[in-house]
Amino acid sequence: MTLEDLKNVDLSAQRPPAEMTDDQWQEYFKSMKLLVQPVKDRTMHCKRSSMTVNGRRLEDQSSYNGDTQWYHYCQFINTVLSAIRHKEHDYCYNIYQITDLLKYEHDRLETRWLPEDRCIEVWLK
Repeated sequence: MTLEDLKNVDLSAQRPPAEMTDDQWQEYFKSMKLLVQPVKDRTMHCKRSSMTVNGRRLEDQSSYNGDTQWYHYCQFINTVLSAIRHKEHDYCYNIYQITDLLKYEHDRLETRWLPEDRCIEVWLK
């Protein structure tokens, strides 16, 4: 793996290109593993959101006190982590999702790019 190879890795990218093969994906995945640092937590932390100003919660009708997209994203990542930890296979659609999974299962995560389905199969070794 060269420094030039690592420069071409975008950990926040959307889907891999449709013309990418699984062999190319495996090389890309190896590069990702070199760049992603594992964390000690077992899951992503997600909190429901409420609007606050100067530490005081807003209660008027213009405030939003529900689940945010971030909350739903964390739930998705945690659901995938739970499935693969129970020896199941699951699927992701974006490179940034694999980046987040690598943070929690850096040494055990396995992947396979399925170009016909435009998704990435994930499991633990």
